[in-house]
Amino acid sequence: MIKRGLTLGEGETPLLRSIKAELYMREKTELYFKMENRNPAGGIVDRGVVRFFEDIKNCFVEGILVYGDPELAISVSAYGARAGRPVYNYLRAANYSEECYKKIVKYDGRAYLISGEQEELKGVFREISEGYPYKFADYELDCFYKGIKSVVDELKSELGEFNRLFAGAFDTDIEKMALLQKACKDAGVELVLAVYSGSSIAAENSSMKVMEIERFEAGESKMLLKSEGIEFGEKDSLAFAAVMKCDRDKILKTDEKNVVLILGDKAVNTEEFIGIERVEASCDSIKKAMGLK
Repeated sequence: MIKRGLTLGEGETPLLRSIKAELYMREKTELYFKMENRNPAGGIVDRGVVRFFEDIKNCFVEGILVYGDPELAISVSAYGARAGRPVYNYLRAANYSEECYKKIVKYDGRAYLISGEQEELKGVFREISEGYPYKFADYELDCFYKGIKSVVDELKSELGEFNRLFAGAFDTDIEKMALLQKACKDAGVELVLAVYSGSSIAAENSSMKVMEIERFEAGESKMLLKSEGIEFGEKDSLAFAAVMKCDRDKILKTDEKNVVLILGDKAVNTEEFIGIERVEASCDSIKKAMGLK
């Protein structure tokens, strides 16, 4: 099918029924893998990013600002290239990786390393977007909720009703996971968020069902995921470990339908910051990097 407009073919990702994992489970539940890592830029946020660019396609916008999330930076850079809009990505050192940088540059995006308090910096980017023809790609925009909600809607279309959605997360994923939590709640589906033991997400988000996973549990789950023959990342091994833990604790029931969201990993922290310019956490420094006065 020919795709037109700004789309890169996001959505309608494969839904795979488990072959091996179900054999090891105590309860005869149906287990599925939703392959969100098969989206064009490799992540679930592609679904929201295409909506973001559709919303501004008739607006006078000279460039796009992205802060923090490497998955969002890669996706906006890809769609920005298709839309003909330059993208300025400001990444935190905590989740920077050389792989992320290379992908951004591949799509002709700009990348800078920045440190500072998150909410304060987001305020700076909003201030710039209000005073200049630059748009801030913020997770608080409705297009990103609609994009992530489309995954849940797609699953309901494919499976009918299903019981739980399992997703793995690092501390830097909290904004995406809050949107996923809202989408699941609106659809009447339970979201089980799997994090490493000691994660700040577990400590600070009592409204979410968060399951803490030990590293050895995640390691064991990797072996079984490999036997399914699917491409997966570290966050996905957390999600799958949560499935097996729920099964051991008799939380899962016979004839339920449970889904593991395969997200892949977009960044691994590194101590090497090669080829990327550092920018001070101030409005003037950010504007200077963009060539604004």
